[in-house]
Amino acid sequence: MNSTVKLFAAAALALSVAAPLSAESAGETMLLSAVMNEVSRLGIETSSLDNLTLNDLVSIATIVRGDDPQDTQKRKVQQVIDSAN
Repeated sequence: MNSTVKLFAAAALALSVAAPLSAESAGETMLLSAVMNEVSRLGIETSSLDNLTLNDLVSIATIVRGDDPQDTQKRKVQQVIDSAN
């Protein structure tokens, strides 16, 4: 294999690995933004959300999309945030 073919093969491999990661981090960014909006709507400080894991963000998103009253959602979301910090 000559060096040009090796270079193209390496670039193709790098792009195939990087593309899903970019989409994944874009999805995480969108989830974080949506969670920040909902947490703010509940009257909870959003400065500590950067410390949350993806699982924490999903938990919060599930809570705020549920049917619980707002005060119950606020308590549950605060528990997730407190346990992460």
